[in-house]
Amino acid sequence: ALPIGMSLSLFTVALAAAAGFASPRKSIVVTDVDGTLFSFAGRDLSDGNRRALTECVESGVHVSLATGRIPGPWFDALKEQVPGIGACVFGNGALVVDGSGSPIWESQLPDEIVAAVREYTLGGCAGDSAARLCVLAATRWEPGAPHAIRYVELSPDGSPSAITSLIERAGEPDAVLLPSLDGLEARGVLKFVIWTLPGEDGWASMDATVCELRARLEGLGATILHHGDRWCEVLPPGVDKGSGVLKLLSSLGVAPEDALAVGDAENDLSMLRIVGIGAAPANAQPAALAAADVVVPSNSDDGVAAAIRKYVLPEEGANMLDFYTLDMCPFAQRCWIVLEELGASYSRRAVNLRGSEEERASALPMPWGSRLGTWRRGGQPLPLPHAGSQRPSLLHYRRRGRGTSVRSTRAARCRRCATRRRASRSSSRC
Repeated sequence: ALPIGMSLSLFTVALAAAAGFASPRKSIVVTDVDGTLFSFAGRDLSDGNRRALTECVESGVHVSLATGRIPGPWFDALKEQVPGIGACVFGNGALVVDGSGSPIWESQLPDEIVAAVREYTLGGCAGDSAARLCVLAATRWEPGAPHAIRYVELSPDGSPSAITSLIERAGEPDAVLLPSLDGLEARGVLKFVIWTLPGEDGWASMDATVCELRARLEGLGATILHHGDRWCEVLPPGVDKGSGVLKLLSSLGVAPEDALAVGDAENDLSMLRIVGIGAAPANAQPAALAAADVVVPSNSDDGVAAAIRKYVLPEEGANMLDFYTLDMCPFAQRCWIVLEELGASYSRRAVNLRGSEEERASALPMPWGSRLGTWRRGGQPLPLPHAGSQRPSLLHYRRRGRGTSVRSTRAARCRRCATRRRASRSSSRC
């Protein structure tokens, strides 16, 4: 048997998990875009996600994006669908803007990293080989313009590539095609995005490209994100979604534990790990599923809306707890305090097991019998997890002989000498 103090702590954790109140409601929603809020390179919200995000805004909950994209027409369209979207993280953490689009924080690649990447991708090839690469650099191309940040695409022959059309389809600002990336340092580079076409003749292997980039950038502190066999990114030192989200939360005065974040890919891992609840949609990559605190429905099944309704905007009465306790239980008051600290809504009543048959029947059905305290949510019993060999509830009392004990193996106080000892099966005296 566990000591009473330890048992109560385990009960608190079990209660929080069963009731869905690991912490009070979250005050900000931070969601990834591609693969989470909608499909890769998508632009339109589903009705379910739109309604959930709109209800957040109307309830005073911050709604923010954390994406690898740069601001563009896609973001303007999203704000029309959900007016009130606030501060956001772009470029996988390289840029943080407020609700009006003004920069809160920005990080640019040091000149030596820009020069090293430019040298490696010279002529649109991977190093000294003839294997092709598509290279994009996110820069402040038109300061003061509505969409000042644009992708500069290396195009030695001046023709658009498959990646150019992908950018257009996603609603990002049109790429600027340049025959060379010389002099790019003067404009400031937030990040590089390097693409290949796996399976196509003449194109480089992304695994080999990432290995070569890591070797060339060793000691420079660059953040390299490997997104699979198609593309990778080079970010400034110490920059990722997690660092960008921390900057965003700090600007809003919100603690990380008060945030809900939803993401599906490896570039979301740092974000999922720093917030109070990190959620991954069912379609997420294995690393994101492992890092997340919870898994919600896929992006095609409104996973973001499901996370919001569970942890930010719970349905009315869905988390109301009916607390049944025995009238002789000394832990009841402490359990009510736990509920209040968790921010849970609950009702309570004492059940007198020594009362009338009607009083006893009013407490039934209980999942572990009529002599056990139980929790209910929405009228349904909540099974609490077992702690070792003990039953889940600390509210279980039973009459044994001339005294009442919580457990036959639990420490009892001798009535004769007042010393603490283990109660025997046959007697509670020394």
